[in-house]
Amino acid sequence: MFLEPKPASIAVHVRRADPAVGESVLDAVRSGPARWEGVHVTEGKAVIELAVVETDKGAALNMLRRQADATAALFAGDDITDEKAFARLTASDVGVKVGSGTSLAEYSVPDTADAAMMLDYLLTERSTFL
Repeated sequence: MFLEPKPASIAVHVRRADPAVGESVLDAVRSGPARWEGVHVTEGKAVIELAVVETDKGAALNMLRRQADATAALFAGDDITDEKAFARLTASDVGVKVGSGTSLAEYSVPDTADAAMMLDYLLTERSTFL
């Protein structure tokens, strides 16, 4: 288990812990700090994040899209927390689920190695196009 401090939150990761210990830690967080007033909870694969501001990858994607004046976006993700971003994608965007499981993403690749190959391919194609 390890704690990942962030500017407005902390994530409790248990991916490397013994499964029983990890679940016990997550249960303790859910029944303790996750219930505190003003704490926003986001759960993912073997992680729970406690934030003092509401976090949403979809909102962050839209903010970046506006800042970059982008007409399209590519979003790839491997966790349940990425579904908020997949839900915000528009017709000109591309969503890619990395790994198995159901998703709102239109496309999927089996693992991070395939995601890297996909990005390399897209970079090559984009360079040729321009």
